[in-house]
Amino acid sequence: MGEILFLAHRVPFPPDRGDRIRSHHLLKALARLGPVHVGCFADGDRAGEAALAQVAASHCIVPRTKPLPLAGIEAVLAGKPVSLTAF
Repeated sequence: MGEILFLAHRVPFPPDRGDRIRSHHLLKALARLGPVHVGCFADGDRAGEAALAQVAASHCIVPRTKPLPLAGIEAVLAGKPVSLTAF
């Protein structure tokens, strides 16, 4: 298999919440198949970057600039999912 691009809502480390746990396990499984390049957002800090670097061939972490409460308000007012307004 060739190289793999893996995109996630948040850094998959540490796997301590639902979305991170799912992404963590998918990433580890894909890494067994070949080199994985990861693109994801971070909630301000870069916690988990060292663990990500050990699994991924390369990674790009983009800090999320909009606070989640503001994204939630925008989502309610616009009738859209929070995931759409948060990122």
